[in-house]
Amino acid sequence: MLVQPFRAAAVELVPEPATSSDRIAVLVNARARKVTDQVIRALSHVVPEGDFFQSRSLLDARRIATQVVHQGYRTVLLGGGDGTVMCFINEIAHQVSLKRHQFGVRMPRFGILKLGTGNSVASWMNASSARGDGFVDDVLRVRSGTITASRTVDMLQVEGKRAPFCGMGVDGHQALAVAQIRVAEAVILGAEEDRDARRRRLRHELRS
Repeated sequence: MLVQPFRAAAVELVPEPATSSDRIAVLVNARARKVTDQVIRALSHVVPEGDFFQSRSLLDARRIATQVVHQGYRTVLLGGGDGTVMCFINEIAHQVSLKRHQFGVRMPRFGILKLGTGNSVASWMNASSARGDGFVDDVLRVRSGTITASRTVDMLQVEGKRAPFCGMGVDGHQALAVAQIRVAEAVILGAEEDRDARRRRLRHELRS
């Protein structure tokens, strides 16, 4: 994966490369927390329309992955959180595996745009914050060819899917337990409120 520099260098828009293999695809989860209309507009100003893909569902992600592999992109920037990043990587890897017999088909390099809720992978790659225009600078640096650093990321294979990390479900059980406690508290509170209301009504009837 591409690693952004710690200090932002001056960047400027560069002409689009002539060959399709040098083009850079930008894939974003349009439903990610930090992918706002303003973010979409900012990216559309620095990424050619044909290289900018927005996903709103798993079906969209699969369709986009098919296009990315078919068009032979060598570099792909992924905008969203950890879930978005791994969804796109897994879908692209699947398409590459289906076309492995074709000459020249291979996994692209990936870069991350920090636009999700959980951004562990993006932080590890020194991606800029979504605040301001840092994410736009990240795109421009990649397009200008000034990003030379990269990092190999070893991944786990969990139920046929790649993942940079995984849990054993303990956090999920805890979240479920908390939710169940809150529901029980709401039921008890509701019962108490009903009981108090019945008592007030009975007192009123006795007085009258």
